[in-house]
Amino acid sequence: MVYETSLLPRRSILPWRKRKLSFRSPKSKGEPLLKRDNGEEGGDDIDFDRRQLSSDDAQKSQRDEESSANQLTSFSEFGDDSFAIGSWEEKQVISRDGQMKLHTNVFLASIDQRSERAAGESACTALVAVIADWFQKNGSLMPIKSQFDSLIREGSLEWRNLCENETYMHKFPDKHFDLDTVLQAKIRSLSVIPDKSFVGFFHPEGMINEGRFEFLQGAMSFESIWDEIIVNLEESVYVVSWNDHFFVLKVEKEAYFIIDTLGERLYEGCDQAYILRFDDETVIYKNLLQTEEPQSQSSELESEVVCRGKESCREYIKSFLAAIPIRELQEDIKKGLASTVPVHHRLQIEFHYTKMTTTTAEEIAVSK
Repeated sequence: MVYETSLLPRRSILPWRKRKLSFRSPKSKGEPLLKRDNGEEGGDDIDFDRRQLSSDDAQKSQRDEESSANQLTSFSEFGDDSFAIGSWEEKQVISRDGQMKLHTNVFLASIDQRSERAAGESACTALVAVIADWFQKNGSLMPIKSQFDSLIREGSLEWRNLCENETYMHKFPDKHFDLDTVLQAKIRSLSVIPDKSFVGFFHPEGMINEGRFEFLQGAMSFESIWDEIIVNLEESVYVVSWNDHFFVLKVEKEAYFIIDTLGERLYEGCDQAYILRFDDETVIYKNLLQTEEPQSQSSELESEVVCRGKESCREYIKSFLAAIPIRELQEDIKKGLASTVPVHHRLQIEFHYTKMTTTTAEEIAVSK
């Protein structure tokens, strides 16, 4: 028999010997304590309750395992790296020739395309396609650090897959694929709009009228391309090709962003991909030595300023990315040195306006 004892509240002044005990069963009269409908499992209510408790615990444990699995799945989207948000950092970057200094916000990945975890040494074309596609799908959002790392690995993997194609390797034995090839391979749903894209040239100062630069007369310059971009200001994503390398330019109303997967292009020894933000806080200075007294430094610093605001992006491309290659070309021409690369290739810069490709019903049917 199972009994329920009911004790008086502890604050009762009656001694425990005089407390009344209740021997009434919680069961209604005539109801058996052994449940026959428990079948072969048999047992009384306590056994039944234990089985129910065990069942509830098992279900709870299963739910916990499923929840943990879902969390692991969400984190696995970021690859082997632990989940990381990252942050924008104020940095000063000196140009390779030492003449300019950029002060702006930089967002760094954990790796770049040459990292062992990416293994994408010559993957810049595939990488810009993957990154431009991500921006097209995510609007004004910026990737967190883990996503940035993941995009670098994904683009590098796509490049390695292209390297296994004999047709591509016959055409590009150095594994530096052009943008058309990568887009035609459809590694992402991305296309280029020719009417909104630009091909132009940097114009070396004082040499445009020389014989080897005659092709520049009437050709679109980098400056005129940039004027077109800012006049028709709209949120857009460009793939930029310059000096055998590709990077992404993201244009927004309040800021411009340069996304590059090769850390060395930011500064020598850098092994992290990066995003540069050009906004109202960005400043480019002439990198002059401070030789005057402290009280006059403010006026000197003011005179050092070359450019402020988001338009510093234009100056960065000219003075940080293009300055040294153009100067080397000028020196080669003055010395009469022959170049294996045509002059116009060494000055050419391309801005490819990208958009998402919509898959038609016919294309879906063919793919099936």
